Amino acid sequence: MDGSSMTLDNKEIKKTRRGGIKFKERRLALKKAKKLALATINRKTKTRYPRGSKQTDINGTKRISDGGIRKIHVPPNRMSPLKKSWEQIVITVVEKLGLEIRMNTLSKCIEIRKPSQAIKDTNSKHSKDDMVLDHESIKENSCTSQENENLLQKACDYVKAFVIGYNLNDAEAILRLEDIFLETFQIQDVKRLSGDHLSRCIGRLSGRDGRTKYAIENATRTRIVIAGSSIHILGSFNCIAMARRSVCSLILGTPPSKVYNQLRTISKRLKERL
Repeated sequence: MDGSSMTLDNKEIKKTRRGGIKFKERRLALKKAKKLALATINRKTKTRYPRGSKQTDINGTKRISDGGIRKIHVPPNRMSPLKKSWEQIVITVVEKLGLEIRMNTLSKCIEIRKPSQAIKDTNSKHSKDDMVLDHESIKENSCTSQENENLLQKACDYVKAFVIGYNLNDAEAILRLEDIFLETFQIQDVKRLSGDHLSRCIGRLSGRDGRTKYAIENATRTRIVIAGSSIHILGSFNCIAMARRSVCSLILGTPPSKVYNQLRTISKRLKERL
């Protein structure tokens, strides 16, 4: 009996040896079974969010459709200036725009939302008389909702400009004027630079004591912030285009004297238009 069992065991070992075809078939079957099991687990545990519940803008601000909340992340180097000018930001957002604002210290985000009175329950029951509404009231409601969205976007741009590095007086221009925009781009988008070449390029853009940057700002009537390798330009559409052209020429390596001559012609054109 022992000999027969040994022979059977040897036969089984031969059948399931690693180089055999049956061993490979069994291995493939086990892999397929594992894949199916993992797929079923992922289907059950997958979290599904409703469409339009969470959106992210290009500037990095998170937008949540439920209640119209906007979140703006604050970097660590802008926390101390934010603490100093927090009262003024709250006054402008709450009193002038009529919105609600708070600082979330855990996530280090500024949260802006519409006033709580404007948020209404859609699931509340109405009578038949209440369901019959005039066209004028519907138009008024749509106009108020559009105005709230515009105010929310303006407040978000205002806070974002301050977080980037602008002064409050410059950031308030977004609220006062309608044709003011904020454009950001990287130095690597214009020319691939790294190491000492990148630091020299940033030095060319700012100039000695910031003279080159101030010259571009005064000639094109814009405000420029250089934060590392990213450049932010605040102004009207045409002024941003002129400032971008001069900044890109400095990045590509043109001497500052040539850029100054171009800025003189630009300032003359702007004076003639006015």
